[in-house]
Amino acid sequence: MSYNYLEWMLETATHKGSATPGEGKRPLPHEVIIDAEWLQEFWGAGGAQGLERSGYLFVNLDGEFFTPQDYERHRQAVVNDVLSTPYDSSDSQVMYEIQTYLAWAESQRLPEEEEQTLLTNLPHPLMQRVSALDKRVDSERYHIGVRLAPRSRRRVIEIIEKANPEHVWYLGDQQQVLQWLRWYCSFRLNNSCYT
Repeated sequence: MSYNYLEWMLETATHKGSATPGEGKRPLPHEVIIDAEWLQEFWGAGGAQGLERSGYLFVNLDGEFFTPQDYERHRQAVVNDVLSTPYDSSDSQVMYEIQTYLAWAESQRLPEEEEQTLLTNLPHPLMQRVSALDKRVDSERYHIGVRLAPRSRRRVIEIIEKANPEHVWYLGDQQQVLQWLRWYCSFRLNNSCYT
């Protein structure tokens, strides 16, 4: 990290008025910057808002600095990539990240009436993807629906394995639907899911 960049971050912290033990004192880097490796409880601690409540203004991820909101978007994108593909449910680290993310996502939901308003009149391409999944996926084993992604309020397809409800996938586009279907069909005894 260059000296000028560190100076800029500390100046930013000073102007935001956070983390100042003494009036007008410039904060030390460890008071406003946290290493990403310390954020295993990121979702459980409230995501970006939790970091800000703790006084952190930046997250250091392998030498790259993110604001809490940018880091939340980065980490959300990583989890969404996992949730849109077949993942190993026996990997405890992956499952912990998914479960804490899903609990955080529930806390970010809109009131039911607002959510229902956004989930009515779904776009035709989304409805076509849901219909295609309904025709090819075993409804005894999987529940298929549409929900809003946290914060972005983007509509995504949600697939939940009924026997194992913490095993869930979020599919945001046609490519993810096709990828998930390829995985699903690879476990079928016949190829009828493509007909």
